[in-house]
Amino acid sequence: LLTKHPAKRLGGGEDAERDIKEHPFFRWIDWDRLERLEIQPPFQPRTGGRKGENFDKFFTAAPSVLTPSDPDVLAAINQDDFQGFSFLNPDFAPSPLTAI
Repeated sequence: LLTKHPAKRLGGGEDAERDIKEHPFFRWIDWDRLERLEIQPPFQPRTGGRKGENFDKFFTAAPSVLTPSDPDVLAAINQDDFQGFSFLNPDFAPSPLTAI
C-alpha cells in the first residue's frame, strides 16, 4: 500500500478486486460474509474523544518537537518529482546545488 506508483500497489491494477482477494494476507477472509456485514471487526475504536485514547500512551505522552529541516538534504531532493502538484512553496528558493 505504500508503493509510490498507484498502478503498482496491491489493488491498483485492472484486476484489483481479484488481486486483493487472492493475496495470501487475506486468505482467512470470508468475502461473502464480509459483504453481508456478518463479520465483527477485531477492533472498534471509541469515538467522540479528543484525548488520543485510541493511540498508545508512548506516543501521546511524548513531547512534541519540530525537527529542523537540513537545508542540504532539502537542496538534494529532485524537485522534478513534485511538478504538477497544486501547491508550490513560494518561500522555497532552490539551492545552487540543485542546478548541477
